[in-house]
Amino acid sequence: MNNNQFTENEVKELIVLQSKDIFEKANNIFSDNQILFRHVSILFNLKGCVAGRAYSRIPYKIKFNLVLAKNNLDDFLINVVGHEIAHLYQRKKYPYSKPHGREFKNVMRLLGYNPSRCHSYDTSKVKQKRKIVRYVYECTCPINSKTHYHYMTRKRHEQIQEQVKYHGRGLFYCKTCHSFLKYNELIGKIVK
Repeated sequence: MNNNQFTENEVKELIVLQSKDIFEKANNIFSDNQILFRHVSILFNLKGCVAGRAYSRIPYKIKFNLVLAKNNLDDFLINVVGHEIAHLYQRKKYPYSKPHGREFKNVMRLLGYNPSRCHSYDTSKVKQKRKIVRYVYECTCPINSKTHYHYMTRKRHEQIQEQVKYHGRGLFYCKTCHSFLKYNELIGKIVK
């Protein structure tokens, strides 16, 4: 099958049809265990090098990478769609199991799939270099010392700002001078 002959909407439709077939098969296999999925959202907004991702908490959903699907349609329909659906059944039947452990492999085999973990698709067209952003904080160490500036991730920065909002200051401190860190608004954030 020439993958370039399909539009994005046709690729989406093929994936949805394949998903319905696999869900029907899996619901029959696991019906005795009361593991049935009837309402699973299928989205096509996954970016980067990941082909698919299953979300096993309510609301159940599976995200697919449309670029990888379009460029590798045959293999994608056979392996990736079944792989992600298997994750939903695995997490429901074995809630404390490892994502690609023996229970997952067992579910994959029951569904008739090879229990492989990773794809080998060409990701040169989808790979996006992530920008590294750091927020600059200061302590009371001397300015010329190595420990005067502290660089925080976005998540840590947001945590500190929440603390400032409720406590009047952040609760993170310098391990050298033991003073609380203060956001440097003049420097702000650094993008690498």
